[in-house]
Amino acid sequence: MAFAVGTPCAALLLAVMAILAIFYRDVPADGTPRNEDASAVGMGDVKGRDEIKWVKLTSEQTESVANATASDASTPLNVKAVVSSCLSLVGKVNYFWGGKSTARGWDDNWGTMRTVAHSGSETTGETRPFGLDCSGFVTWAFIQLGLGEEQTKDAIGEGTWNQWHKSVPIEWSELKPGDFAFQNEYPGATENHIGICIGRYNNEPVFVHCCYSENNVVVTMASDILRFARRPSIFAEG
Repeated sequence: MAFAVGTPCAALLLAVMAILAIFYRDVPADGTPRNEDASAVGMGDVKGRDEIKWVKLTSEQTESVANATASDASTPLNVKAVVSSCLSLVGKVNYFWGGKSTARGWDDNWGTMRTVAHSGSETTGETRPFGLDCSGFVTWAFIQLGLGEEQTKDAIGEGTWNQWHKSVPIEWSELKPGDFAFQNEYPGATENHIGICIGRYNNEPVFVHCCYSENNVVVTMASDILRFARRPSIFAEG
């Protein structure tokens, strides 16, 4: 049925279409409502941040894990490159709500004082050293593979919501270097945190991540905080 432009019926139809467009614009193909904050920002280690207790590795322990991964012939070179890039920022880049970078290598903006502009954080409006959030750290690490910005978005996604949907579920026992671990599960989570597995220590997976409670990039165990294991689709397809 067609309505002539300018008629009351046509105006009503346009209004309904506009409302539906607003309602559906953040709903992905699987019908799960998309949380805009979770898709745009890595939320840091969420829920009871003052009570977060990461089990951190010493520099010697981290070096041992890194060397084991680097010498493992079964680990693909692109995975080793991601792990190496991640480890290059340990202790060097502050957590910054909404912090992203497309730099190849070091970003000279890191450490410069910036106002936290993205809403939804207790730090919003504060002036802090610029850095990365948890999902921005992941995106930056994969950019170091030589992928363009759009290629990285397609392969890995930006924000924890997209990074969840650009990865596939695996068993915790299957975690290996390059895999993701999330704090919370989608759909349902309104906040999340993500780390990248870099290897194993005492046969337990070890993760590197940029977290709010430590205000930096750190290497830790799962610490009963990271609980959901997933493999990036870019590696799963290989």
